[in-house]
Amino acid sequence: MVDAELDGLLEDFDRLRAVPWCRLGVERGSPLRKAHRAEADPVHGEVTQSPRHSVHCASLGVVGLFTLDEAQAELARLLPVLDEIVRLRADAAELAAGSSSLGGLPEFKAAQARLDELLEAVQQTGAELKGFAPLLVDFPSERDGVPVLLCWLEGDRTLGWYHRADVGFAGRRPL
Repeated sequence: MVDAELDGLLEDFDRLRAVPWCRLGVERGSPLRKAHRAEADPVHGEVTQSPRHSVHCASLGVVGLFTLDEAQAELARLLPVLDEIVRLRADAAELAAGSSSLGGLPEFKAAQARLDELLEAVQQTGAELKGFAPLLVDFPSERDGVPVLLCWLEGDRTLGWYHRADVGFAGRRPL
């Protein structure tokens, strides 16, 4: 591999690691972000906090709060995706370093494209990607009326932590 190609690979990998994960454009405090409370759903007519309601709101561009049960169910669905992200991240790092048995520039570009797809799929659920290495995913929620983030860290197989939204990762506590 020539030096120019390697430099390009390293720049692409650095760009991938620095991606702003809030791709949906709905920031905390935005009027589009609404809590899912037990109220009559104007579309379905039922009182619900169901995942169907969450998906419906997400399809309208409204990202809501997760109940603990919703977040746990969503994490269970996301675990295969998160596992693939971790695997592809390692492949992309090796490919970016050069001289890999995995291939060269075409394989790196393919891994990068697949990572972008997977990261977008995570974002579409309403979860927030907060870290890439290690992988960190937060699910916006509330505990006793206080905004919190239900926190999943690479290596966890369940959702067992949370922290106040205004404190961050350093304030993680067991659920």
